[in-house]
Amino acid sequence: MFDDKRRILIVDDNPSIHDDLKHILIPKKLTAMDAETIALESELFDDSGIFLKKEIDFAYDFEVDDAYQGKEAISKIEEAEREGIPYSMVFMDVRMPPGIDGIQTIQKVWEKYPGTEIIIVTAYSDYSFDEIIEKLGSTENLFFMKKPFDSVVIRQTVTAITKKLENAKKNLVHINDLEAEIEVRKNQLSNMLSLLENKKNEIESKVLTRGGHLPGFDYQFRTPMHGIMGMTDLLLDTDLDEDQRSYAESIKASSYSLCSSINDIMDYSRLCAGQIELNESDFNIRTLVEEIVDYIDFSILEKDLKVAMLIEANVPEIITGDRSRVRQILLNLATNAVNFTESGEITLTLGCDHIWSCSEDNPNNPEDRVLLRFQVTDTGIGISQKKIDKLFPAEKPDKEEDLRGERTGIGLIISHSLAQLMNGEMGAESVPGQGSTFWFTAQFDLVPASGFKYQRSHESIEGLNCLIVGDNATSRKVLSLYINKWGGKCSEASHPSVAIEKLHAALNIQAFDIVIVDFKNSDPQSYAAFATSIKRYNNLKGLHLVALSSTDKKNDVDVNRKPVCRW
Repeated sequence: MFDDKRRILIVDDNPSIHDDLKHILIPKKLTAMDAETIALESELFDDSGIFLKKEIDFAYDFEVDDAYQGKEAISKIEEAEREGIPYSMVFMDVRMPPGIDGIQTIQKVWEKYPGTEIIIVTAYSDYSFDEIIEKLGSTENLFFMKKPFDSVVIRQTVTAITKKLENAKKNLVHINDLEAEIEVRKNQLSNMLSLLENKKNEIESKVLTRGGHLPGFDYQFRTPMHGIMGMTDLLLDTDLDEDQRSYAESIKASSYSLCSSINDIMDYSRLCAGQIELNESDFNIRTLVEEIVDYIDFSILEKDLKVAMLIEANVPEIITGDRSRVRQILLNLATNAVNFTESGEITLTLGCDHIWSCSEDNPNNPEDRVLLRFQVTDTGIGISQKKIDKLFPAEKPDKEEDLRGERTGIGLIISHSLAQLMNGEMGAESVPGQGSTFWFTAQFDLVPASGFKYQRSHESIEGLNCLIVGDNATSRKVLSLYINKWGGKCSEASHPSVAIEKLHAALNIQAFDIVIVDFKNSDPQSYAAFATSIKRYNNLKGLHLVALSSTDKKNDVDVNRKPVCRW
């Protein structure tokens, strides 16, 4: 509740003005004579003593102080602020010789206490209204009244200002209560998160050091985690300031990260307990690798990174295996590469290490099998050989600390175990400061030729002389490998100007049949100019120009030509 008494300061060099305002602001005590007068008025005017009653009734009780000069007013306002009982409003005259005038006084007051409510009361001012606004600014804390005073106007203005202050105080109390409640809820959620983090670390330590498992315990971890996530979402739906929302979003992100870690721990515990079985089915391995490349491409939007993919020609299209587990391992390696690489490139390579035929190496197996090698190469921070040895030890580590490092975590441990479950292996090569290559192998059944296996259809390019133009060496290498595999001959140029020189030089030896221009990582305009320049040479008119682009926009290159083919 708020006190009914309010403090008002009157600042005017004329004592009679003080008396007039006090007469209006300070309610009169109702005497016996007043009661008789009100009764007489009621009989005469049939209006319940309206004249005298207006002079007596007032909604608030004010304590009124006086100041006769600007400096004296400033001192009183400062003293009231120090006492913790500031003035609700100040009635301010403009002309108060010989000291500073009312406008100057207001400026000095607002420098320290900008929320002070000011009512300018004057019959004559040395300032126009526009000049006052220019000096004091347009604000809701400034009011104007002309002398002589109208008691009804003054009382209504004072009532409105008082109500405004009361509502502001109530709102402030409400906001403080909300902030306190939010702080309590935030602390509760933080404590819950801390307890769960400690529990997770304790469990992870036991899992890593003992190879134990936690069958049937999922709900004991997921239930409180879902509680934290749900409560955080509810908290984010309330009115929060910028800092509070940032804290709540951090709790939410940490909760989801912790939930992911718990999933990893449960996966590892099942692996140790022998409870994970592969769910095998026929799937397109090339499509799966392309999905991971799309994920990398999306993840590096804010980084100075390029992504490349190489699938060797001897890799089959359709195989039989556990698609979800292969995807899990590839995602782990790809995510690590993105997290630890700020510039350069990330390359995903898929090759075929070995094929077993039922008639040769494995006569007892009714199906052919293939050993595929998946490889993720980056130009990131790298990792020392000592830590690589700890990541993929010959035996399980004795201590949890042995698993800590720049690119460690239970995700890699799970990936390693899954690769072994698929009759494969995992390893890494790295040069600190230059980059890393993480790889794994896995065995799969080959789908019979009568099943899903199929070949890409393309016209033969055997014997054709091809020039590949692009500024990315990895992309040029990938294209060269494919064309050489198909029987073509390849040369490379890192820039359009170099390509023009090679095109003219080849005319006297073996002219190029095809020019493949890689637009994916380059400025389309420079290559558009390159294409246009080729058309100017008569001796190059029979050349086929192929443009590679990661987009589907027809305006990438406007060279008025029909594409030979599209990859």
